[in-house]
Amino acid sequence: MRLRLENIIEDKRGDMIFMSFGKIKVNFFQTKKDAINGGHFHPYSINRTILRGKIKYITKNLVTDEEKISIISAQIGRAHV
Repeated sequence: MRLRLENIIEDKRGDMIFMSFGKIKVNFFQTKKDAINGGHFHPYSINRTILRGKIKYITKNLVTDEEKISIISAQIGRAHV
């Protein structure tokens, strides 16, 4: 099994690198300040690691319409998972 580059996208939000390792997806995002990535649904679980900076992460329950907002910051020298 090898790490495989699937796609690279550069747009006004920043840079996105999409990779796979067998059936595992590994994606890297370098997002510009105040950019919005999202507005879509994932039918599977996702793990996020923040290397630098902070994000405002919003999740929405599609049944109850309830939103949960989290602010997640990376600490220098420590990745947030």
